[in-house]
Amino acid sequence: NCLYTAHEIIDTMVDAASLGLLRFSHMGALKQDPGYQTLKDRDTVPDERTLRYLLAKLTEKHVEQLRKVNEALLSLKANMDGPRSVWLDFDDSVITVFGNQEGSEVGYNPRYHGRSSYKAKVAFVSGSAELINADLCGGKTASNGGFLDFLKETLAKVDPRKTVVEGIRIDRGFFDEANFIYLEDQNLQYVCKGKMTGGMKKVLD
Repeated sequence: NCLYTAHEIIDTMVDAASLGLLRFSHMGALKQDPGYQTLKDRDTVPDERTLRYLLAKLTEKHVEQLRKVNEALLSLKANMDGPRSVWLDFDDSVITVFGNQEGSEVGYNPRYHGRSSYKAKVAFVSGSAELINADLCGGKTASNGGFLDFLKETLAKVDPRKTVVEGIRIDRGFFDEANFIYLEDQNLQYVCKGKMTGGMKKVLD
């Protein structure tokens, strides 16, 4: 790109996300925001095609570098906060793609039936929304598909000298006895939504 450095493009995406502009089409609003341009001391702002182009050029090596940056930021915040106890929130989301993108699959898509998608798994610190872990799977992956491995990987990323994980919160898509057994073996508390089935009603009664 001859107009913007990679740093400036990433800076624009971070600013847009911080303002709640999460879609590329919405990020273009910054081009018509004179206050933002004055604040950033810029005459122009990268358009959405420029943002997409940079991301299209990223390799697995770059993604790993971004992970390390995120981990360094998490460590810095943990040092500033001091010893703490936290809960982790786990969730997953369907990301619909438009076109034939590598790794996407036609799976469960509540909004766009029959469209290819990805399934993103994420883990945050409850309250502060610090991103601890994230993974991108094909659209056919169920919520609970590979979750136990993702959970173990997430817990391994938390430095127990700085942060103690008290428990986790998960949605009903992760309702599985194997998950509960593992959590109990690790002495971790958990809150999980459950579908009100006939069997569940009998237990409650």
